[in-house]
Amino acid sequence: MDKRYKIEKSIAKGGMGEVLLAYDTIAKRHVALKKIRDDLAKKDVVIKRFLREAKIASTLSHPSIVPIYDIHLEEPYFYTMPFVEGKTLKEILKEAKTDDKHFIASSIQSLSRIFLHVCEAIAYIHSKNILHRDLKPDNIIIGKYGEVLILDWGIAKFLNEKEIDKDLELKTEDLELTMPGKVAGTLSYMEPKRAMGHKATAQTDIYALGAILYNLLTLEMPFKRKDLKTFRKNYKLEKILEPIEKAPKRDIPKSLNDICMKCLAKESQRYQNMQDLINDLKDYIEGKPEWILTANLDLKNIDDWQFQENILLAENTAISKKVDFAHWVTLMVSKLSFSSNIKIEADISLGKFSKGLGFFLNILKNQNSFMVDEGYKLWLNLDKKETEISRSNVLIFNYTLKLKPKTFYHLVIEKVDDKLDVYLDNKLIFSHINHLPIRGNYFGLAYEDTSFSIKDLKVYTSTYNVMVNCLAIADAFFAKEDYEVAIKEYEKITFSFPSRKEGLEAIFRSGISLIEKAKKLKSHQREKYLDLAMLKFEKLHSSTFEPLEYLG
Repeated sequence: MDKRYKIEKSIAKGGMGEVLLAYDTIAKRHVALKKIRDDLAKKDVVIKRFLREAKIASTLSHPSIVPIYDIHLEEPYFYTMPFVEGKTLKEILKEAKTDDKHFIASSIQSLSRIFLHVCEAIAYIHSKNILHRDLKPDNIIIGKYGEVLILDWGIAKFLNEKEIDKDLELKTEDLELTMPGKVAGTLSYMEPKRAMGHKATAQTDIYALGAILYNLLTLEMPFKRKDLKTFRKNYKLEKILEPIEKAPKRDIPKSLNDICMKCLAKESQRYQNMQDLINDLKDYIEGKPEWILTANLDLKNIDDWQFQENILLAENTAISKKVDFAHWVTLMVSKLSFSSNIKIEADISLGKFSKGLGFFLNILKNQNSFMVDEGYKLWLNLDKKETEISRSNVLIFNYTLKLKPKTFYHLVIEKVDDKLDVYLDNKLIFSHINHLPIRGNYFGLAYEDTSFSIKDLKVYTSTYNVMVNCLAIADAFFAKEDYEVAIKEYEKITFSFPSRKEGLEAIFRSGISLIEKAKKLKSHQREKYLDLAMLKFEKLHSSTFEPLEYLG
């Protein structure tokens, strides 16, 4: 070896190379030195692959990718990297099979965070138009201090071949270095399409990540594949048992089970990109609730609706109550009530002369009447008129969406806690946060004419979350108009979380509860509660929630 490096011992051997622990006499530090195995050192194709691996890795800069210190481009060929004390993920999972209390593998939460680090690294390389093509636990190392690092870029590939010439100075014919009849990668982690000889894509890496996640969750492989030839004959017969069923004793969360199965699904049903996978993974790690399909509503099925009448719908009554600002619509209100966290999903199409279609969230039922001005209203219009969103009849959004007539669009409305998001064809068009509590639990649909079509109208509610919002209990009493109890609950939160977001928001909501209480009293009794509400709002002065003092 080069005189600069003193070899101390062999750390690991692979199919093409060997990793040695060496001491860098110039930088005065230990490094991991990777060289070509002695029995392959003279093979030209191996040398090309080895140097290509080093050059690809040297172009990458990410916390979960081992950086390259030095590349030796003459015999003996080698390159150096930081020496990381740790074990491969394969070794850790092997240990876990005989140790139920393994400090890493026994915790699904710890494994999911490791998996997130890997996914973020793969998202990074995909952004650089690079595919790894050989993702597996053997190529992931967990450091002594929690580092998560991806190794082995021997068969990585640029999606844009021009970048290879430009950045790696390699000929195009050197790109595919696998022997004829073989496919680059490891069969157990290879998508069927790739095994049949198709080109690798970003979904090739996503499939491999699904197999890794399956391994993390169950400590087993999703399938047993003997060899490439046998697999090509029988791949259509291959069936995957869901992780929850494969390892019931591991207490696998359903959300992780679903993420895993989506990674391993057929191409059209698989994650289309890494960011979607990362978003779902983060939702699980952060404890966000999942959406559960609660109702499939059909406009023609009278059993789905408890109310269908023509009503005079006022526009922006907080500004004006003139009749000029109102119009007649047909309102339909769902028979089922839904929790405050709700998601509406539908495919909609407006006719050429349609006057629009309205979606109402959190309609309040008061005895035998419905108060549509309590919650959110989304009124979709064609490209000649602005689409509007209002809350408590106050306009908060208006924009021309340029909707074309007789064209179906996929609409999603999500309300989670204080936040409302509206998506059209999977693109976020509006996001709004409102700290005023909402009382209503019904969904409604309104229209002026029947020049529209709506398909697959679905309502989802959220699952229970381990990390429950502490305001939820008080909000429930507020929704039931039990303001005295709501105020007491908000005061408990204020005491428990002083100066924190939850405590400050509870102060504001207790003030709102006092105002609502005052509304129900006779005029000479109201002043006491209104004064108390003012005192509540004044407590927000000079805090991060000072704008809510003004709103109150």
